[in-house]
This record gives sequence, structure tokens and C-alpha cells, in this order.
Amino acid sequence: MKSGQQGYELIDFGDGRKLERFGSVTIDRPARGAWSPKAIPDAWESAELIYQGDRMNAGQGAWQSTSTSSRSLSELLSGWVCSVHGLTLQVTPQSTGQLGVFPEHWNQWDWFANKIAAKLPQGPVRVLNLFAYTGSSTLWMARQGATLTHVDAMKQAVDWARTNSKLSGLEDRPIRWIVEDARKYVARELKRESFYELVVLDPPSYGHGRKGEAWEIHRDLVALMKDCWSLMSKDP
Repeated sequence: MKSGQQGYELIDFGDGRKLERFGSVTIDRPARGAWSPKAIPDAWESAELIYQGDRMNAGQGAWQSTSTSSRSLSELLSGWVCSVHGLTLQVTPQSTGQLGVFPEHWNQWDWFANKIAAKLPQGPVRVLNLFAYTGSSTLWMARQGATLTHVDAMKQAVDWARTNSKLSGLEDRPIRWIVEDARKYVARELKRESFYELVVLDPPSYGHGRKGEAWEIHRDLVALMKDCWSLMSKDP
């Protein structure tokens, strides 16, 4: 997958890792499912930033810069931008090994765009994005003309998403930015009888709400999904 020199490229994967380019920076980091051998071994020498640690538990590692990079580790950890599908996104390496940008979400975007385009002639398309994190999917759907409610329990993540909206020139789009536990927000929307044409969620395995509420996917997902189903409009 390539998207220009300021975009994204998956260069190679294998041996439990993946080699990617986000904007101008090439990164080597863990990939749990990538157990085949590396296809282009020499390409890995181009990595400027490497996340070293237990590849089955990325949060136990740390970032390291390489001699390939012209920037110091502190400069790289302060972040840079990556342009994909008409959006400009802030990339900032996290202690967990994440970057705040999720290429695996992009495969859904054409589906979102087609569904939104089909519904818009009938009226506003209201979308609830739960566990919405840094907001690239929110911004993509807003760019297609949808009206968004973006919910995440981390204020830092919502602030990051709002930064991405400004970088992408979408700060004036109809987006409500909500810092709240997803379950609590959905419960309130049910009481208000506030319905949506589309509900999107990508929950973590484990997490915490705004006030420390524990989230465990095996325990909490089914009940949340049932509530989300009840939030759907008459013609979702």
C-alpha cells in the first residue's frame, strides 16, 4: 500500500514485525500475526525508528533511533505528519509502540463513503464513533458529509483528534467531540432517544473510562453491542 512520499507504505513484514513508512519516517515495530519470513530482508536496514521489546507485549518495550535517521530520538518522539486519503494526521510514537495512526482501519473507509453517499439524499447521516481515539475515521466520514459524534474516554486522544481535524482543514465540519466512557455515553443516548444511521467502534481488549471505569472486551462488548443496536435509526 503506497500513498506518496508524505503518505503511508507497508514495505515488508515477517518474523513477528512490520516495516512501514509513515510520511518521511520508516519504522520497524512488532506485528503479532506476521510470522512468515521477511520477504525483503535488506529493506529493514532503512528503518529510522525501532520499537524494541517483547513482540507479544509491545507495551513493555521502548523506541530507539538508528544511524539511518538524520533526526535524534527526541525529535522523532515529538512527532511528525503523514498525509493519507486527503487527510493530514499527526504521528507521535507512544510508549505502547502505537503511533496514533491505524492503517488497518483504512480498508473500511470506502464502505463508509459509499454508505454515507447513498443516504445523504434522504437527509443528514448521523454517525456515532466510539473508542474513536485520534479520529482519522471520524475525519474521513465527516469529509464524506456525515455528522459525527466522536467519543473517547481519553482527553489526550480527543485533543489529538481535534489537532488532526485542524491539520486536515476539517475543523469546521459538524463533529461533536466527547470525552466519556463509551458505555455511559451510549446509555445516555438511549435515554435521550438519540438515534444514528451508523455506529462505528473499535474497542480495545482492556481499557479504562474517563473516571477509571474498567473495560474488558470479553465481559463488556456484547452488552455494549446490544445497546448500539438499539441506537440505530429506522433506516440505518
